[in-house]
Amino acid sequence: MLQTFLDTFVLIQGWLLEHIVQPPLLALGFGSYLEAAFDGVEFFLYGVLQLSIAYLLLRPLEHFRPIERWPPGHHPARRLRLADAVHYRHRGLAALS
Repeated sequence: MLQTFLDTFVLIQGWLLEHIVQPPLLALGFGSYLEAAFDGVEFFLYGVLQLSIAYLLLRPLEHFRPIERWPPGHHPARRLRLADAVHYRHRGLAALS
């Protein structure tokens, strides 16, 4: 099972590099940065995976036992979730440097 997951991860990483990242790099003359781009795609996929796992694990828990109780008809701003996700990723990048 783990090997299947890793094979799928590498397949997605290779596809993103070949079809999304590599063409602009080569067109702009930055072919020497392909190895760094490969690492960047991997870092991006780890972030997507991390956010997906956090959402899949924490969303059901919050549904059954919410941290904040909102009155009926009032929902928190959805853009705050995006801001929290971006801030979370930014903290992760700052910790690496």
